Amino acid sequence: MAPGRKPGRSPRSPPPRRRPEAARQRVDRNRVVLVGTLIERKELRHTPAGMPALDARIAHASEQDEAGLKRQVNLEVEAVALGEIAERLSRAEPGRSYRFEGFLAQRSRMSRQLILHLNRFELSED
Repeated sequence: MAPGRKPGRSPRSPPPRRRPEAARQRVDRNRVVLVGTLIERKELRHTPAGMPALDARIAHASEQDEAGLKRQVNLEVEAVALGEIAERLSRAEPGRSYRFEGFLAQRSRMSRQLILHLNRFELSED
């Protein structure tokens, strides 16, 4: 092996790409925590790759501060869960309050509609 050469890399291979710090931080910025009521959950299905998937709707109501004023917020959001979270959510009781965590993404490449992808959920104590 030539001096100064690291094992596993050919002399012509480019150095490994490193993401700038700003790019690494952006990954963590799309994080949603929402306490709401599970108002609908569809039947558990499986993706073409065999992964469990479940679509759901979550309702949320709260009072928020905005520009020094109180604002009533009432919304419904569509959500999707995959894998073990989908299996757990398929057993969750609609009408109960849960704390949901996840991230927002487009429904599909051709859609600009957002959907909440769930990474965690637990019964809410609120």
